[in-house]
Amino acid sequence: IAKALLGDGAQYSDQGGGKTMYESPQGQAVFRRGRRLDVTLPAQDVPASSADTEQAALTLLRKAGIAPGKYAAVFGKLGDGVFIRFYPKIRGFEVENAALEVQFWPDRTVVTGCYLTGRPQSVSFRTQGFVSLLAGFSTLTRQYSLDVKEITRVSYVYYYDEGRAELIPACRIETDSRTLLLDAGDGSLLLTP
Repeated sequence: IAKALLGDGAQYSDQGGGKTMYESPQGQAVFRRGRRLDVTLPAQDVPASSADTEQAALTLLRKAGIAPGKYAAVFGKLGDGVFIRFYPKIRGFEVENAALEVQFWPDRTVVTGCYLTGRPQSVSFRTQGFVSLLAGFSTLTRQYSLDVKEITRVSYVYYYDEGRAELIPACRIETDSRTLLLDAGDGSLLLTP
């Protein structure tokens, strides 16, 4: 990734704590545990539309070898810049916490977030149905004193476990006050963004 974006002459340094950095005249790339990265490159033209932003971002990510295959995308504006956030989809399900974002600013281009590469490997995993998960959900709301009055949406997703570098089948429960993520196997609470 660093060589593709920064060129052959990028200088490597180990920052400790699972953090490595590459630097060259073309920019800087920082890699962290959990397949997290922050890359800063020279400015490109700030795309004028969401379609142009998506195309420019995909071109950049393909060059680096980290373009998402299937994805959902969110486009937005940040001051005088624009961004697009890619949420990978695997087997038709979004990966909840593995977004990769490309930002185009007048003075720089930034790639930040989580990159997933390779092919997902199937593992035998027994998941609970929505009814079982929702029954356990009411217990979790009391246990963690979560103020939830109404469930507005329930869907299956994957949760990216950075420590084990695994995708865990999960159930995303959107409520009137927050979104929660439950492990679809054992019903435990994974995330409360």
